[in-house]
Amino acid sequence: MLLEGNLLAILKGTGLTALGIGCLAAALVGYIWAPLNWLQRLLFITAASLLVFPTIGFEALGMGLALAIFFWAKVKKAPSPVAL
Repeated sequence: MLLEGNLLAILKGTGLTALGIGCLAAALVGYIWAPLNWLQRLLFITAASLLVFPTIGFEALGMGLALAIFFWAKVKKAPSPVAL
């Protein structure tokens, strides 16, 4: 990721790193669109840990887990109050 390799490899490494940092931040803060429960926080830590390993299987598993939890948190968020 230290700008060695072709452009695609650099973008892939940068994107996966950003996703891993986002997962770790969400787990530590405990909030994305709504407060996270303990299972979601644990799964975010797991996804961030999987994104650290530079193998295709772990990266794919971490990316899929991260996107699934982001979607779960987005669906679970409380509805916004209606302004009167």
